[in-house]
Amino acid sequence: MTKCVSEIAEPAIKRLDDPPRSQETAMEFIFGAVSFALAIWAVYNIVISDATTLAKFAWVVGIVILPIVGFIAWCFLGPNGPFVRKT
Repeated sequence: MTKCVSEIAEPAIKRLDDPPRSQETAMEFIFGAVSFALAIWAVYNIVISDATTLAKFAWVVGIVILPIVGFIAWCFLGPNGPFVRKT
């Protein structure tokens, strides 16, 4: 009924010994690089926009904290959204 330490630790040891899955690693890298590039592009466009400083700050914080969700929200609500004051 009781398990010894080697039986509990065995799955973890096997996982560490498995070779990395190169295709999954490459896809994760590509996804991360694309999401990072889109976040940088959105932050750049926010900074050069005519929005108020508070709106710029809020969008940049949102994109830095949640890059993918923040970028999607910025695409739908950002530059032409109802919360941006036109000058």
